[in-house]
Amino acid sequence: FRWNVPNVGMVMPDSFAARIIELIASVFKVPATEITKDTVALDVDGWDSLPHTELILMIEELIDRQLPLAEVMECENVGDLIEVARTTSVTKAQ
Repeated sequence: FRWNVPNVGMVMPDSFAARIIELIASVFKVPATEITKDTVALDVDGWDSLPHTELILMIEELIDRQLPLAEVMECENVGDLIEVARTTSVTKAQ
């Protein structure tokens, strides 16, 4: 099973944050311009546990890495989530 990840292209370091923001916008059906690194879940209508889980799985699919749950749980905003995704080195279980 593969998530329907929007075609956001190859993830390059200089556009990494933009790619994650595009995913967030896609999951929550809002314009990407409404999502910033300072955005918190309460700022986005419908951001609760189920779509959050979907988002995490889509990010993992995009980066082909597993996000450490403890680090994800500590994220306070989108910027924190981007940093966790950028710095994780945990290979996904096949």
